[in-house]
Amino acid sequence: MAALQSLSCPKCGSSDLAEIGPNRRKCEHCGAESLLSDDRSRLELIGWECPKCGFNNEISVNFCGKCGVSLSKKCQRCLSEVRRDLNFCPKCGARVDDGLVYRYKHSTISIEVLSDRVTITIGETVKDLPLQDIESVVVGNRLEIKAGKDRYRFKIAEEERSKLRDAILSAKEDILRRESP
Repeated sequence: MAALQSLSCPKCGSSDLAEIGPNRRKCEHCGAESLLSDDRSRLELIGWECPKCGFNNEISVNFCGKCGVSLSKKCQRCLSEVRRDLNFCPKCGARVDDGLVYRYKHSTISIEVLSDRVTITIGETVKDLPLQDIESVVVGNRLEIKAGKDRYRFKIAEEERSKLRDAILSAKEDILRRESP
C-alpha cells in the first residue's frame, strides 16, 4: 500500500497535497483535485463525478460509464454543455439549471416539461420529446400530446391538464424566442 508521501499530483507532479475528504486530495501547487485509486497506489484526476452513483468519469464524457445518467446540462444562452454540478456556464457566465418548467407525478406516470423537451415516464419506460417535435397539445377530457406520428393521451385531473398544456406551450415559445435573431 502506498504511503501518502509517495503520492503525487497527476496534473503537475507536486507532492504537496492536502486531504479534502475520504480518498480525496487537492494539490497545493496547481489546485487540481484527485481521488485515490482503488488500489491506493496513485491519484487520479477527478473528472465528472456522477451525481447518482459517484463514479469518477473521464472529463470528456457526457454520460456516466457506470450507470448511464447524464453528467451535463445545456446552457440556454450559449447552448454549450455544462457539468451538472455547476450553477453557472463557464463559457458565457449565464445561470444554468436543469430547465424544469413543470412536473406532474401520479402513481406510475410522470410528465416533466423542461426548457427543451417533455419527458414522459410510465413505469420503467421513458420517452423524451423535443419541444420542436411537439405539433399540438390538446386539452379535452384527456391531455393529448401529438409529436409526429405519435400521440400520447393521459387521463389526468382537468386542472393538471391545463397546467401541463400551458407549461409546454410556454416552453415552446421560449425556444422560438431564443432561436429568433
